Amino acid sequence: MDVVHVTNPELREQCVALVHATPEFDELDCSGEVWAVLDKDGSLLATAGAVLDTDIRDVRFTFCVVRSGCRGNGIQCKLIRARTWWARRQGALSLQTYAHKDNVASLISLLKCGFSIVDYDGEFVTVAYAI
Repeated sequence: MDVVHVTNPELREQCVALVHATPEFDELDCSGEVWAVLDKDGSLLATAGAVLDTDIRDVRFTFCVVRSGCRGNGIQCKLIRARTWWARRQGALSLQTYAHKDNVASLISLLKCGFSIVDYDGEFVTVAYAI
């Protein structure tokens, strides 16, 4: 399984379709940078996005979707690490994202990758990473 920074328009369309097929992300704006995880035959297993705010040198992770049959294999951590590496290369000073309080798998992946909980509003947990 390889993580690729998506530049191919057809692959980007596949990634956006996967995101929009996820009920909680059906209307999500997928502008910004996109990554994909492909299996050996080129099938899309997962996708994730990030947006760089150049004014404050902050990166916001915007989405991460892993196909249900592929979960539990460290794919989300690979996508977190790829986006973190990219953020460093862009000169970002911090990363942030959030997850629903019931999305324990995502929260565990983010914490494993060095993120810290910075806020909880009763429904969503905000996490951040200082570069």
